Order: sequence, then structure tokens, then C-alpha cells
Amino acid sequence: MRSNGKTAENPQRLLSSIVAGDSLDQINLSVWSRRLLTLVFCSSIDEKATNLPRLIQQTSLPEDFLMRSLDELASQRLINITKSNSDTPDAFRIRSLGRDAIKVVFSGGVFDIIHPGHIYTLRKSRELGDVLILSVARDTTVLRMKGRRPLNAEAVRREMVSAIESVDLAILGSESNLFETVLRVRPDIISLGYDQKHDEDALQRDAERNGLKIEVVRLGSPIPNLKSSKLVENRDILREI
Repeated sequence: MRSNGKTAENPQRLLSSIVAGDSLDQINLSVWSRRLLTLVFCSSIDEKATNLPRLIQQTSLPEDFLMRSLDELASQRLINITKSNSDTPDAFRIRSLGRDAIKVVFSGGVFDIIHPGHIYTLRKSRELGDVLILSVARDTTVLRMKGRRPLNAEAVRREMVSAIESVDLAILGSESNLFETVLRVRPDIISLGYDQKHDEDALQRDAERNGLKIEVVRLGSPIPNLKSSKLVENRDILREI
């Protein structure tokens, strides 16, 4: 996961995972251990191996402290460390126990024109868990669902939402089926915006059919009349922003 110019984590918040063991309830996770787990998890969703230079860039932590912290997470069976030769950095991958230690929130949308309603919804979504993974609708999906192409191409829309502080990782969604992306992320919570047309009960049924235990949360909005589609159709509504 790229840093996207976001402010690095405060290196004064030290990681201090305490108890090693095989069950999650034996492990106390500090702010930093949880944050490192989310970074390793996001890289796995983005299909990229997490290595030491990337984590140093993302956290601004000193290398020796970061390596000790990662070794501690490995001793607790929360991550795997793949040792390599001196020319290649070590790779870190999350284990099932580590995945169980964090709460993953999943949300999605077109995000063609970013407005205050998006910022509010994304911030509230992020507050529901430890990490927010965002699915950005493909251009073909927008054309099929809305009958028009988005103003901005999918790569641009992904880049825009990736720069928002509340978003830990933005990925491009499936071109065929929404739930394919859900299965890729396997979140604990699906967060729906106030104006999204997804059926909460249908999502729950799809999750259960696929062996997933997912909570579906519908969020409100302080400005429910502000929608991207209206901004496209009527520029006068920009005065509401």
C-alpha cells in the first residue's frame, strides 16, 4: 500500500505486544502492533508483499525498532516473516490469527466527484474498525448501472480516494459481481452510505451462503441531499458545498 503522501504514524506510540500464545484472547495488542497488522493485511489485499523499506516509509519508525516489533508479532504467530538473501528485503505476511486480531471494514462506491458527504461517510466507516478497505467501481460497472461513463476514469477515482486520510486501501472492484470483491477482502463489517441502493438483507444472505460472518451497517448523513449524480446534473447545487 502506498503512503499517498499521508502523514506518517507518530513513532512515539510504541508497540508493546506482551503475551505470546496460540489463542487471540491471550494477546494484548497495542496501538502500534494493531497498526502494523493492518499495513501487512492491506498489502496482502493489494497482492503485494510487505517488506521492511515499505514499512519504514509508511510508519517513519527506526529500522531496528520496527524489526524488533515485527519479530515480536511473528513470535506471537500473528505474521510470517520470509527470510531472504541480503539483496532482497524480508517479506511479511499476515497469518489467520493476525487477521482475527483486527476488525476490517469494507465499503465501496463510484467516487466520481468527491464531496463532503463522501468524507463524512468514509470517516464514520473507518471509526467502525481498525482498517477501511474501499472498492472503487470500474468504468464498465458505472456505465452498466448508470447508463453513462464516469467523469473520471477508474484509475483517477482510485487515486483520489486513496489520498483521503480515512481510507487505508482503495482497490478497483469486480467488473462482474460486487460480492467477488467482498470475498477478496472478507471483511468483518460492510459499511453502506446513506444513498447506496444495496439491500442489507441480501448482503447478509450472500455472506452467509459464502461462509462469512459480516455485520452490515447503514450510515446516515448530515447532508443527505448532496449526491454526486445531482452535482453532475445541476451545477447550482455546488453552492451547497
